[in-house]
Amino acid sequence: MRSAAPFAAVILLMAACGDPHGYRSRPSEIDAQMIEAKEAQLRSKLKVPDSARFKDVFVSQLGGTREVCGRIDAMNSFGARTGYQRFIMGGAENVLESDYGSELMDESWGRYCEH
Repeated sequence: MRSAAPFAAVILLMAACGDPHGYRSRPSEIDAQMIEAKEAQLRSKLKVPDSARFKDVFVSQLGGTREVCGRIDAMNSFGARTGYQRFIMGGAENVLESDYGSELMDESWGRYCEH
């Protein structure tokens, strides 16, 4: 009788690698609602709300709270795109990298968003 260990190892390796296109898994309905609400909250603070583009958005539960983490690109008051910057929105943090600074954002990102 052959062992199932090699087969199990392949399955675990495939799961660890994730999607080859870099997509995150589909969020649960509750997470999707939280993401939608936090994206709307971020849009409302922008000079040109309809210009917002989001990517790499996910809900994290690190640090004991639920935070929406991701990247946003939008137009500034001159009509130029700002470039993607990180954001954290949720229970403990509501910050945009351009307002917070890279060093503080690195610290908060590590605490609430890195996985």
